[in-house]
This record gives sequence, structure tokens and C-alpha cells, in this order.
Amino acid sequence: MRTFLKITLYVMILLFSIILLTEITLRITCKQKLLRWDNLPYISDTTLAYRYLPNAKGVFSNVAFSNAYIINNLGFPGEHFDIQKKAGCFRIVIVGNSDEDGIHTDGPLNFFYLLRSYFWENKTIEFLNLSIEGSDRSIINTNFVRNECLKYKPNIILLKNTQFPFVYKKRYRCTYKNVLISYMEFSENLDSSKVFIDKYVNKRSLFTNLYDLSYIFRYVCKFYIDNSRNGADTKTIQFLKKHILKNDLLIMAYVRGTINNWEVLGMSKKEKKKYQAVNYSKEESIRLLKEISAELSAQGVKLILFDTYKYRADTMKKLSNQNGFTYLSLDIPRKPEYSFGKLNDHSSQKGHKAIADLLYKALIDSIIPSNILLQSKQKN
Repeated sequence: MRTFLKITLYVMILLFSIILLTEITLRITCKQKLLRWDNLPYISDTTLAYRYLPNAKGVFSNVAFSNAYIINNLGFPGEHFDIQKKAGCFRIVIVGNSDEDGIHTDGPLNFFYLLRSYFWENKTIEFLNLSIEGSDRSIINTNFVRNECLKYKPNIILLKNTQFPFVYKKRYRCTYKNVLISYMEFSENLDSSKVFIDKYVNKRSLFTNLYDLSYIFRYVCKFYIDNSRNGADTKTIQFLKKHILKNDLLIMAYVRGTINNWEVLGMSKKEKKKYQAVNYSKEESIRLLKEISAELSAQGVKLILFDTYKYRADTMKKLSNQNGFTYLSLDIPRKPEYSFGKLNDHSSQKGHKAIADLLYKALIDSIIPSNILLQSKQKN
């Protein structure tokens, strides 16, 4: 009997030691990867679908990095700026998605701020960043350029080529008690999602307490999210879903800080189908670019569709030459150090530096008029 008790005690001590060692190791080596995500705050918007919450500031965190951010009074990244342009000012506007907003990286030296600093001695040239993160927003961004950008009186609009041919996907966002709610109609009722957040996400429970206490449990949740959301249906995923992680909505809302209103409402596949992404043809996309370029040119504004990293540059240049819109490719190679690899494909600080340097060169070589450049000496 004593021998059995000793063996049992040794096994328990060994198991406890393994658990403790695993917990300590995860806390040391995977702290960033296993943080709860702190998403950006949003408000819904009829033109952009959503923009950042005006005057917000905080820290954005995901598995790859954490980065401080500030949002101006108009809901765009960065400091406040005047809508009215000063006399004699040459204004360059950048419109893009998450790589352009400058928040989705591991520090403050995003290409927008670097580019602006290169012109710090030239008080005539001003840069505005009107980028909002998100996928499938190429049509939303082109419509924004067409319908709203003119009120900022730009001389040049740099429109990031996020997708070509263009894609339109209707997705709205807002933030409720630090949880991002995604939905499909501007007038959609979000009460069910808000009740869920109040009832489950912002109240202590076995799940939330265990997640806050144990990095082993955090790792299990991360494994489950990464695999189940990618369509995996292995025996391990089935076991976790049936016995441990039963509430998908709570897991995503608490761990990743996001919830989909259509999932809370239990929307059917048939109902969701009418909100699928609309893919524009190459011909439709070209026609739209030509129309917007001509409209802006009539107002004295030059539209430039641009790519940072290598993306079918030869094809796009040929299309632009044939169809009368301006295209710029920086042709930056996708070096490993320019992003966060498998964790996150946004640009690192080194990637932003490469973008800023080549975009600066393109601007002074062939885009900004020479008389504007000569008004003051640039910083080399």
C-alpha cells in the first residue's frame, strides 16, 4: 500500500512539475503570441463602412506585435490636421488599408511618418493619411477618393492598389465595450451582440478566469481558433469543441476581441449569400479608374494607383499606359525581415523604411512638380 501511495505521489509531483514548467515556459517564450488582442476602436460610417473612433488612443495588440496608436478628430490615424488647406500648400493624400494606416506594425516608424519627415524642411508639402484597415475595400476606397477626398483639397492622391480587379464587400464595424462588432447593414440591429458581450464577455466565468490564469489554456484556445476558423475538423478540434471550448462566440470575443453579428443572430447561408463580395471584372475596374482619374484631373488633382511590394507590375504598367490612368510600382522584394512571417504579413519597421525610401525617391524624381521642390531644401 505504501509503495502504491509513493508511486502515486511521485506521479502527481511529476505531472505538477511538467505543468508548472510548461506554464512558465509559455509565459516566457510566447507572451506576445498568447496575449488577449486589443483591437482598434471603430464607429460605423456610410462612406467608408467604418472609420476609427475619433480622438481615440491606446495600444493595438495581436500575436505578432503591440503598437501604440492615436486617432485624430476625423477618425483617421495620426495627429489632427486642418481640413482647409493653407494657401500655397501642396497636399499629398494617401488612401489605403492596414499597411498604409501605420498602426499595424511594431513601432512608430511607419512609411507615412518617415516620408513626412524626409520633407520636414519643405513647409510647402503636406501629407495626410486617410487610410483605414480592412480587406476587400478596393471599391470602398475608390468611392471614397471619388466622393469625399476632394474636400481635403489634395494635389495628389496616392491610392494603394489593394486589389485589382476591384472587389466590394459590405462589412460595417463598431466597438462596444472594447469588443469589435462586425455586421452587414448600416441600419442592422446590434442589440443581440451587445447583450452577449454584457452577459458573457464582460462577466467573470470559469472560461474567463481560466484564460486569465493559465497560459496553457491560452495556448489551447489559440490552437483551437487557428485551426477551427481555417476549416479544420480533426478529432482534436471535435473533442475541444464538444468537451472544453463549447462557446465559439465567447472564445472569439474574449480572446480576439471580435464578434460577428450574423453569427449571434444565427443567419442562414442563404441570408448571408446576398452579402457576398462582389468581384469587378478587369474591364469594369479599368473603366472606373479612367473615370475617376478624369474627374479628379478636371479638378486639378492627380490620382496615382500605387503598389509597394512586387505585384504584377509589368501587367499593371501596361494597363495604365493603354488606358490613361497613372500607376506606380515600387517593386520592393518581399524579404523575410520586411514582415512578421507566418504570424502576420504586415510590414515591419524595416519594411516601412524600404517603402518610405523608394516612395520618397519616386516623389522627388517624377511626381512632385520641380517648382514645389525648389521652394525649400529637402532633407536628404
